[in-house]
Amino acid sequence: MGASSTAAAAVPSSGDGLLDHLRQISAPTTAQAIADHFKGQLARNEAERRCSDLVAKGLVATRESAKIKLFWASQRDVVALSDREAQELDREIAEAKSQLLAHQAEVARQQHALKSIQNQRSPEEVREAITSARLAVEAARDELAALHKQAGGSGPMSEKEEEQVKKEYTRMRKLYLDRRRTCLEVLGHMGDAEGKSTKALMESLGLEQDVEYGCDPKDFPPLADPPRARPMVGVRR
Repeated sequence: MGASSTAAAAVPSSGDGLLDHLRQISAPTTAQAIADHFKGQLARNEAERRCSDLVAKGLVATRESAKIKLFWASQRDVVALSDREAQELDREIAEAKSQLLAHQAEVARQQHALKSIQNQRSPEEVREAITSARLAVEAARDELAALHKQAGGSGPMSEKEEEQVKKEYTRMRKLYLDRRRTCLEVLGHMGDAEGKSTKALMESLGLEQDVEYGCDPKDFPPLADPPRARPMVGVRR
């Protein structure tokens, strides 16, 4: 490779800086790499257009592989590449493709991470959700207390009244647990995004747990299904 670079350096200037650059590097390159070499003096689209013009004049060769368009100085006036040089050229092309794929994968990963962060709820939205859950719990507690008072003041409940109380308790319990679980899931996602545990995040946001308000999920067990009546076996007299 050192001999090729020395030979390329000895080539006289053509008066075209882009063509001289291609002859100097003596290796396939992309329009973006050419634009980067000229450091803002030549945009990528302009570099590709000028390379295409040189291709039309026969001064530059091109090849497109896997959506990568490569340009290099024409080798018409030089000795054909040896097998070893051709293999080295293929290796460099394969390496360039590998680097491009790795770059595209990293860009996709960063875009996914950004989208995930953008979809997270803000602290204000979390506070609103927690406040709503607290109000729902308080309303459920008041409603259950009213039902209990109503049932206690009118003697033993009928089966219909007992069934109604059980249904209302089950509905309120599910509403409370669903909203509690939703709040904890939201806090968990936010904590993951900030590298904090749910407890640490709640402390940083100034949030209290429901148990601190005397509302423990363990105090609201699920109602067991009533036992099924066993069929009576007739007794032969």
